Amino acid sequence: MGNFSHKKRRQADYWGRNFVSNKNIGELTLEQNNLIFKTFRERMELYESMGKVYIFNNSGEHAGESIGHPHTQLVVIPKGVEDEIPPLPDASDRGEVLETEHFEIFCPKTSEWPGEVWIKPKKDRGSYAGITSEEITDLAKSVYRVINALKVREGKSFPFNFYIKPESDWYFRFIPRLKHLGGFEIGTGIAVNIEDPKETFTLLLSEFRGDKE
Repeated sequence: MGNFSHKKRRQADYWGRNFVSNKNIGELTLEQNNLIFKTFRERMELYESMGKVYIFNNSGEHAGESIGHPHTQLVVIPKGVEDEIPPLPDASDRGEVLETEHFEIFCPKTSEWPGEVWIKPKKDRGSYAGITSEEITDLAKSVYRVINALKVREGKSFPFNFYIKPESDWYFRFIPRLKHLGGFEIGTGIAVNIEDPKETFTLLLSEFRGDKE
């Protein structure tokens, strides 16, 4: 139980409950991740009538982990409260695209964070609540492989965030927290990415195509 405020609206109480795990999704099995993504779908179906269902994850202290274990949270943004969740990048900004059976994976040319990866469904089913079981299996495996590819590059586990965009035109965005924001970025709101997104995409190609060789 607690309290949150929105700069343009009001204060309101919030409540919730937790299912605790000391592992992040990169440390779980594919089967466990599959169940987690199914749970995301169930929770979104359950709460969509109340507002925008925002599912996000903090793993690691530098990713905003305010409690002592990785955690995924669900927040229902009340109707009438504005948000700044970015829309899908235009096709021209996506750069090269890696395709699985059900998804497109890309690293936008204008990525704000080093190593960030976006995953969008090929078929529009409205919100994430409309995802099929087959798509969930594909998504869970894809996310697992994205984390594995980046873990190999870094040589260790690393802090990260991810979120699922609410409502229509949903996507899954994975953000490694490999850098700290500087004064310029905090003060101006202008992102400075120290890495070429093509480097991350090349890494993903190697990871995903490895099972086809």
